[in-house]
Order: sequence, then structure tokens, then C-alpha cells
Amino acid sequence: MSSLNDESFYNILGEEISRNGLVQQMINFYGLLLDVGETKITDFNEGSEIRNLLESIAVDHYVMLDEQNELAKIDFIDTAEGEWLDKHGLNPTIGLERGTGVEATGEVTISIPSVQTSDVIIPEGTLVASTSAGLQFSTDYEVIISIGETSVDVKVTCLTVGEDGNVPAGSIDLIDDDFIDTSLLSITNHDAFEGGENYEEDEAYRQRLLAYRRRPDFGSKPYYISLAENVDGVHDAVLVNDEFYTAEVLVNGYSKPTPNDILVEVLANMSDISSIVLNHSFIVDKPVYTEYNLNVTVSVTSELPSGTIEDVLKSFVDGTVSNYDGRIEFTGANIGQSITKTDLIGALYTIGTVQDADISITNSSDVAVDSCTVASNAVVKLNNIQVTQNIIGD
Repeated sequence: MSSLNDESFYNILGEEISRNGLVQQMINFYGLLLDVGETKITDFNEGSEIRNLLESIAVDHYVMLDEQNELAKIDFIDTAEGEWLDKHGLNPTIGLERGTGVEATGEVTISIPSVQTSDVIIPEGTLVASTSAGLQFSTDYEVIISIGETSVDVKVTCLTVGEDGNVPAGSIDLIDDDFIDTSLLSITNHDAFEGGENYEEDEAYRQRLLAYRRRPDFGSKPYYISLAENVDGVHDAVLVNDEFYTAEVLVNGYSKPTPNDILVEVLANMSDISSIVLNHSFIVDKPVYTEYNLNVTVSVTSELPSGTIEDVLKSFVDGTVSNYDGRIEFTGANIGQSITKTDLIGALYTIGTVQDADISITNSSDVAVDSCTVASNAVVKLNNIQVTQNIIGD
């Protein structure tokens, strides 16, 4: 019989790890060394000097492996627990919070046997209870049984989170509050309470996260694009050169060019171990920016503040929000999306004082063109915008 307590655990690979097992592994190792003439140690019987040494080593080795296993479990939805499982759910690539539970609510009727000569006040926060369920509830607001009345209805909320608070009709039978005179009061609920939801325990939460991971689009192009577009500051993204399980991801930010810190965050999202299909990998980069210059002439009923026209046009192209005229919002151009002169003029007509507009477009070589066209890996970027305002009536 071994002198070790043969405590064991199963690691994340499903292998059983025990102290005695670790000792046996070391004995087997010495056996291999003996076969090739690299050791003369052969006595591993209980109580032998080498056996005692190996058992001492196994104690520390077991503790180390157990701690490593606990740390490894944190990295996977299948094995994480508690707050570590919450972190998987709150990962931007998933975005599912644990259900924290909801208190049940319902309506009770508080009654007196006969009319009184003064109002009976039931304060907000008065405690009532269901003796059968062993639960307390609190009134949501103050109510009054007025002179000439014998009852009043009031909403109450369970003090305990969970489905147990969904008590059936007739369950509320006690006003459990020492701060009011309850000698004349009686209480009941004519309808069942509802809305109570239990706190989501680890296993239920885990299954919901795994179900999200197993949804049909997991690992598809739209799925990976959504991982990129979930990052704040990203307007849109595309996957290109996606052969051999390695895809280049082009990320178009609301700021042009896309800031490097956003690219780093996108890569982190798309490389997260809980979000990626085995053998898939990614290279993240910004798209090509095709620059255009605009010469804009507008007729307006009153002069616009300096920068207004530029702001609206850049907002239209970039997908940001203009601060002019009630914060006009534009969706912005995606990677590979061209923009016509008509599109740009239409954006200017969202400004209430603009009565007429004309735009000429030139490319980066100062050659006149009819529209802002881009390749499939490029996005429009407005460079110089020259504005002339003609005030109607001047």
C-alpha cells in the first residue's frame, strides 16, 4: 500500500492526475534508464530511500500541476467558472451577459373591515409576505385607504431574486411590518405574481455561451467580419486573400487612415482562442485610401459658418456625424464603394439653408473625374475641399 494519499483530479484533456500516478511515471522513467545502462537504481519498494524521495517530489509536482490546471481552465468556456466565465461572455466577440436574476412583481389588495374616520396610510416600502413561500415583498409606492373606502391596490416587488417569487394567487397573506399598525389590515393577491427569473448558474450560462459559439455562421466570413466591426471606431471590414485558412482583413475606420490601435484591437478580437476556428489565422491592415479633391459652389439663404460644407461632406463619406443642423447622421462609404457627384450634392441638400449646389471632382493627379471611384480594396478619402458660398439676394 502506498504511503501517499492518492488524491486525484482530471485535467482539461480528461487525463486523471494522481500523486501515486506521478510516482509511477518516475519509476517507469528510471526503468527506461536502467534498460540503456544509464542508472543502477532498482529498489523502488515502499520505504526505500529512492521511493521516499520520489514520493516527496510527487507531492510538490501534484500541487503545481493542479494549480496549472486551474489556470488553464480559465481560458476555455467549457471549463471556466464564476467571474472567469463572465469574462468569456463579456468578450466583445460574444457579448452575452450572465442572467443576474429578476425580482417577481405583482399587485396586492390591502383591506380594512369597515370604513374609518381618517385615512389609513400604507407607506412606500411596507413589507408584506407569503408565509407559504417564506418570502417578503415591498410596496413600490405609498397608497392611502381614504375615508369612505375599505381597500386599496398597490404594486409590490419581491425582496428575493428568482422564480420562487412568482407566487400563485392568494399567497400573500401577511403584512410583516413593525412600523405600521396592522391590527385592522388584511391582505391578499388576486392574481399570480410574475417576472421573477433565477440567477443564471455557471452550467446554464456556459451552455448558452457554447450555443452561441455553435451557431451556423461561426467561423464563416460574415462571422469574422462581425468580430472586426464590433470594435469601436470600425466602420466596416472585408476579408481578402482568404486562401489556405489565412485571411487578410482590411479595416476601414471612421477616422482615415484607420488608427493603429484599432487595428491591434481587431486582430486581438479575431485571434481570441474562444472565437477562432482551428487553423484559421488573420493579418489585419488598413485599406488603400483613394484621395479626391472637391470644388464646391453653393447658393444659400444665409451664410454658413466656416467649415460647415466640409464637415457635412466628410461626414457623408466617412460615416461620422455632422454637428450642423441638428447633428445630421450619414452612414458613410464602405470599402470598395464608389461615390457619385449626385451623392455628394444630395448630402449638401440636407443643410436647410442650401438652395442650390454644384461640385467638381478631381483625383490626386488633379485630373477632373465624374465620380469618386475606388478598387475593391480601397475606400474614398476626401482631401482638399474648396467652398464658394453665394448668398441669395446679395
